[in-house]
Amino acid sequence: MFPIRDRARAFPRAAGVMEWLSLVALCAGGLTSCSSACSMEDNLVRFTGGRTDPSRSFYQTSGFNEAFLDFPAGRKYELLHGLKSAPDHVAIFLSFAEKPLSSGSNLALAAGNQAVIERVDDTVVWVRNDTCAHYYLRVELSTVAWDAGADAAGGG
Repeated sequence: MFPIRDRARAFPRAAGVMEWLSLVALCAGGLTSCSSACSMEDNLVRFTGGRTDPSRSFYQTSGFNEAFLDFPAGRKYELLHGLKSAPDHVAIFLSFAEKPLSSGSNLALAAGNQAVIERVDDTVVWVRNDTCAHYYLRVELSTVAWDAGADAAGGG
């Protein structure tokens, strides 16, 4: 045990070492969490397919019973949508099967970083798979025309 007069000198040094070690651990943890343990694609894939309705207010990459887009880890799609303006709503569906409903599989709405929306404008939407998982992707986009004055006044 340290004599009382030596404790005052020992604890600040120990505390300083612990702070330094904590800082190193936090930095190292931050560096490893930023790197990926899986192989990720790093390019933009332009998709010009899909369907836009005649009013140019609804777009889908495919129907529910058709093949979804291949969506491996890291893939980023640029979807050329053909809508009359930038979409107000984006719905992203994922499955582990290319044709989920036709093959007896299923699908779900994307959550978290499964599908990250990186750009939305009058001509394109960018969607990126920010996971290490391989999915199949279906996207719906829509524009909504509504009269803010009528809604604000309660008329409809």
